Amino acid sequence: MILLSVKARRLLDSAVSQLSDPADRRVWQGWVRRHPEVREPDGPENDASGPMPPEVANVATTALSKMATSLRQQIRSPSIDEDEALQLDNSLAFIRSVEEVINRNAD
Repeated sequence: MILLSVKARRLLDSAVSQLSDPADRRVWQGWVRRHPEVREPDGPENDASGPMPPEVANVATTALSKMATSLRQQIRSPSIDEDEALQLDNSLAFIRSVEEVINRNAD
């Protein structure tokens, strides 16, 4: 499996923690316990453990999708100023990139 950066892992942890289904949260937490490694600067990009299992990838991408939907709704809010909207848009771009990494490296 490709190693995720600390920032990507934190994003996923946050997104999964917001899921309403405890079983989904347990799937992610179990995978994290078995795969605690994160990508370090100048470190390996892959841990050679094989692809992310489909169940884990599904939980992760579902959580990220729900987080992205929430951010899009915030961007459309009339109370959001331009700077906040740009920050949220940058967050959406990062979410999309993490989703792509997971989809490319899932079983």
